[in-house]
Amino acid sequence: MDSNVSHHVADAGEESWIHIAYAQLLTAISLIGAELLYRALTASYEYIVHWKHYPPNRRLLSVCTYALAKSHVRTYYMLPVLIIVLFLIQRNDDSAWEYILKSFNVISLPYIVLRILCFTYTNVELARWIRSGSGLDYGTGMASNYFHGYLHLELPETGHQTKGLTERIQDYEDTEGVYIPIKKLFILIPQSLHTKPKIQSSSMHAVKHLETVILDRGGVKRPFKNAVYRVSGCGPEKNLTWYVVLEGATPMMSFYEGLTYRLTCTGEMYDMKREITLQFYRALKKIVTNCPDTKDLVELVYYNDTTAEGDDVDVGEVVKERLQTLVSKSGLPLK
Repeated sequence: MDSNVSHHVADAGEESWIHIAYAQLLTAISLIGAELLYRALTASYEYIVHWKHYPPNRRLLSVCTYALAKSHVRTYYMLPVLIIVLFLIQRNDDSAWEYILKSFNVISLPYIVLRILCFTYTNVELARWIRSGSGLDYGTGMASNYFHGYLHLELPETGHQTKGLTERIQDYEDTEGVYIPIKKLFILIPQSLHTKPKIQSSSMHAVKHLETVILDRGGVKRPFKNAVYRVSGCGPEKNLTWYVVLEGATPMMSFYEGLTYRLTCTGEMYDMKREITLQFYRALKKIVTNCPDTKDLVELVYYNDTTAEGDDVDVGEVVKERLQTLVSKSGLPLK
């Protein structure tokens, strides 16, 4: 008798879990349907109000593609849902359809309202979008412009009269009688975004710049200069003086200025300034590393320029530490 009761209780418990799982599945179907309905409403609004933003010969297709693209509910995710819906249709399960309708009224309609009000869109989603590297974000755009408008023009060997960075560094060493162990352009990217007009410290001072390069860009002959700095206290015994080609990342300087100017700064930009800076660094590193022309010519130095007490970090020590690390790894002579 007791055994029969226990089996009955076990069966009832198992059946309740099945009902719960079934109810959760139907609720999920309702939410997916609500998301698709929201996207349909969005597409309709775009087609009616913002129709000028889409090509006239395929406007409807473009609007629908925009509304569904980059969806968290992609087409192949929908296949299991469609299979379940077809299964319910075949069973003609009135209770299931009744539950879906109730779920839609109780859950899905409020969900659609929250989506329309952008209540579900937080800074976390914005940060994830920036990190995704779509190419449309501010950081990636700055990195791309910096690369194509400056680095890829001025640094590589062209095979023409214009000298590349490596050749100009070698000429500089021969002319000035100095040692530049790492023949790259060091680009400083401080976390605060602020680069002072003069980059110097007690152990690092600016000296004569490299040979000026004149390039024709957009019908204008533009001069490009690379600064050289003397870094003292290098080597294991801290008795060597090395030189380095160094500059601050100019897009970061412009970004910093934009954040302090009312006409160019938005609340989202200010909130996401760290994400934008990190994405600039990641995107630029990916570009210069994967490009055969620049992979051995650029050294990005992303660093925290403020101490825990709020004081400025000695940029000379940051550069010196990176220099010594690179020299040690490459096995270059210490001189």
